[in-house]
Amino acid sequence: MTTKQGDLAFIQGVASQLAAAGPSGGNATGESLVVLIDSSARESGLGKSLSNSQPTGDKGLRIRLDRVAFDAMVAWLARLSQQHGVRVESAEIESAGETGLVNAGLVLKAG
Repeated sequence: MTTKQGDLAFIQGVASQLAAAGPSGGNATGESLVVLIDSSARESGLGKSLSNSQPTGDKGLRIRLDRVAFDAMVAWLARLSQQHGVRVESAEIESAGETGLVNAGLVLKAG
């Protein structure tokens, strides 16, 4: 439980830093959120962890990451925010049973 509270505090701290930084230019390539998430996940080495993605209908995308390194996921989300204006609308993160690995359900929204 302490680990989850620490992780939540970390995510909240990073979220406020990302919000303060704001997007830097938005999605300059003009690609859809689905394509952007898929290609950036693969480029960041998270492609194998991305097990599901489903549009939410309001410029959002619900994704599932399985057995992903927590630090790599946070770095990827930070890049998405800074480079493309993508923000995390909601997140459910749980331990994947191995130190440093998590399973995450995220709803991402285009800036």
